[in-house]
Amino acid sequence: MTAIETELYLHYQRLMGVDFKCASPSFNFVRARELLELYDAFFFDAFGTLVNRGGFVYPGAREFVAELQAAGKFVGLVTNAASQPTSVIAADFASRGFSVPGNRIWTSGRFVAELRQKYAIREAYYLGRQASADMLSANGIRVSEAPAEPTVICCSSEKLPERLDRAREILQEKNSLLLVLNPDALSPELDGTRMEVSGVQGYRLFRETACVYEPCGKPFANAFAEALEAAGAGARCLMVGDTLGTDVVGAAAAGMDSCLILGRNVLEGELEETAKTLGVAPTFCLRNFG
Repeated sequence: MTAIETELYLHYQRLMGVDFKCASPSFNFVRARELLELYDAFFFDAFGTLVNRGGFVYPGAREFVAELQAAGKFVGLVTNAASQPTSVIAADFASRGFSVPGNRIWTSGRFVAELRQKYAIREAYYLGRQASADMLSANGIRVSEAPAEPTVICCSSEKLPERLDRAREILQEKNSLLLVLNPDALSPELDGTRMEVSGVQGYRLFRETACVYEPCGKPFANAFAEALEAAGAGARCLMVGDTLGTDVVGAAAAGMDSCLILGRNVLEGELEETAKTLGVAPTFCLRNFG
């Protein structure tokens, strides 16, 4: 992990009120099919786990999900992709050969209405993609370059320094508020690099100002609440993801087992050190979906 990634994910644990300690982690490497009979419900992270940019599907992902569904397993997505409604995500996944209905997709964007009411937000300065701005408008929050209340919402990476500077200026005002709808730190690219996204950008803004700060989505417990309820009482549930600091930590905090797929956000050679740093290890590890 990078230094800022480590700092951010440990900060999330403090916000969650958890203190995981795993000084000597052990790792159970399995093949994907070995998990089939162990669980009733499988929840997947989306980007970096099943898919990536440009219509890319990770090898074996489509086939594994189809095998689970053919076996009658409950399959859903729990994702920090807050910028699109679930119907759009479902359509995108359908175009890639997956069949996951919108009512089995839980995104961090679903908290917007709740946050608007909690903080009485009428308008906000926005950092991120246009799709998220449209989503805010649909939930009654007007996007403004000069919001009446000093409120900033970020959902995806912002590449323009002047926009980050403007957000910082707003957050230096009295009683300012920063909401981070996608708390992911870095996003894995297909060339093996990773790009800083809204979790890191929002955290830097928080450190540099005196704002009220609220990230929502994985790893926080409410990210999983509706998904677990939909799976049904007593269901044996597994979270499958590519990020130790959100997918694995979040699953552990929610009382779920987890499976970490390596090579995207966590390299196998860095797994032990990362687990020791964050104090938590996945229940299972996968090298691929084969």
